[in-house]
Amino acid sequence: MKSLLYTFILIFISLPLALLAAPDASELNQRGVEALNDGRLEEAEDLFRQAHKIAPEEQTILDNLVVAYNAQALFEIKQGRIEQARKHFKQALEIDPDDQQTHNNYFSAVNNFAVSLTQQKRYTEAEPVFLEMKKLEPYVNDDDLLQTSRHNHVSMLVMWGMDELDAGGSIRGRNLLYRAIDMDQENATALRALADHFYNYDLYSLAREYYEKAMAADPLRKRQDKERIEQCLADMEFERNAEQMTDERHRFQVSYDAWISERKIHLLIAVMTEAYEHLSVEIGHKPRPPLRVKVYDSDDFYEIHGLPHWAGGFFDGKLRLPSHLLNLDEKAIRRVVYHEMTHVFLSSWLGDKLEFWMHEGLAQHFEPDWRLNPQELAHLVNVVKYSSFKFEEIRLREFETFSERSRAQEAYAHAKGFMHYIIETRPEGSLGEFLKLIAEGKTTDQACKQAFGAMLEDLHVEWRMWGRAKYPKIYDDTLREKINDRASIGHSDNFN
Repeated sequence: MKSLLYTFILIFISLPLALLAAPDASELNQRGVEALNDGRLEEAEDLFRQAHKIAPEEQTILDNLVVAYNAQALFEIKQGRIEQARKHFKQALEIDPDDQQTHNNYFSAVNNFAVSLTQQKRYTEAEPVFLEMKKLEPYVNDDDLLQTSRHNHVSMLVMWGMDELDAGGSIRGRNLLYRAIDMDQENATALRALADHFYNYDLYSLAREYYEKAMAADPLRKRQDKERIEQCLADMEFERNAEQMTDERHRFQVSYDAWISERKIHLLIAVMTEAYEHLSVEIGHKPRPPLRVKVYDSDDFYEIHGLPHWAGGFFDGKLRLPSHLLNLDEKAIRRVVYHEMTHVFLSSWLGDKLEFWMHEGLAQHFEPDWRLNPQELAHLVNVVKYSSFKFEEIRLREFETFSERSRAQEAYAHAKGFMHYIIETRPEGSLGEFLKLIAEGKTTDQACKQAFGAMLEDLHVEWRMWGRAKYPKIYDDTLREKINDRASIGHSDNFN
């Protein structure tokens, strides 16, 4: 649910060179300048040292020696050798303690090193480097440099804090985010991360407080924050009268309307446990327990969440289900639960990195009986042979946003058929590799190319060609009308 972007600013340094020297040392100085320009740093430093011995009072040679030490230090920083870099900067400052260029270069180089550590998620190493920069601040006369370093430090604390929360380190994660906010009280990313954390743990008053602060700091996200605040209020009202139940292993914490029988909730927990065990193997990742589940009166479910009547549930950090699901036969319940639990597994691992159609395709694929029913098969034939859909339309929108029921039906069939084709025609383990690549930050096309051996568009063309050969029977409008009268969309077939 989160979609967050951190920016770091790298600072580039120029090194001016002086070319004048005492007559007896001018050749050594000139050769040092040439070596420095060619990147032969150690040779340049040695030549300037020799020139300095010959003409110890010549300021030009001293200036060039300071430049050489700076260049050496910057090189060591790029190699990750921070201690060697410090040595060279200190050598430069011994010659000229007031040289502002050296102070700025030192500060900039340490900043860049801290950013590099942060981007590698080596937070425990980055933190002391940022703290070292605070000691250097009094010697820096460039406000932009100072502002940049503070921005980067805050970004590091936010990234670290959010990773800690994702890994289950609630106390440490919160404390890191609090530190970030202390440094930048209007950091909307940190405020929103804390709000999401409190919301996920049913701490609605705190969640509401931080969503309001985030909304004030970042008006561009006002609509999303306002929706979350409204959801907090709705959940507070729901929890006020709800019953609670958890399983023996504390994987699930279920809140449900008091009129729903305990027997039905026990059945729901049993099916969720079965789905949890199965998906842990299939997807290769487990969401952090407990999963909070809300079972609403069906009318309240659709009214509160503004969902179409065919929706079987949804996950926004909590799994939300309508009560009429529990009135279905056990086979239908299993199908819906597996579908929604797939969303839980994928979202808790990948956030919003996975394209929506893939979410839906995998959720349908992992249902206990994935096979296309007659209605879905007919829609799939229509997609493969006649559909006016452009693939970009499937990729760029959520299926609930289709105003026409038939378009949504085709979208679900499209996602189910295409995703199943990819899984069945690629080597075993390819899906797991693909999901890991997405988790690492690869784009969909990059992950497809590496895991499935082809770009997504090429896979889509391949699937359409295969489908046309497999489903040659003509799909006429009469059949389509009959199917539309009977079929429901995607996993909503369970409710028929």
